[in-house]
Amino acid sequence: MLNVLRSCLSGKFGEACGLVDLVFNEGYNLIDIINTLTKIMQTMTEVKSEELRLNFLKEATVIKMKTLEGNNS
Repeated sequence: MLNVLRSCLSGKFGEACGLVDLVFNEGYNLIDIINTLTKIMQTMTEVKSEELRLNFLKEATVIKMKTLEGNNS
């Protein structure tokens, strides 16, 4: 999952989506994936900007809320 965040930070969003798809297709729950990404982002040393970190966490929260409401897209 660390590679997903590193791909996002370097602007390789297609690669990041592919990595998330691999994990999702292995049967992991979307909420678990988001929780793991959130925990990694909180401690990731490559992220120098707290604004970037907070924006990521905000987006992850929105995705988690929509997923819990039943929207899996």
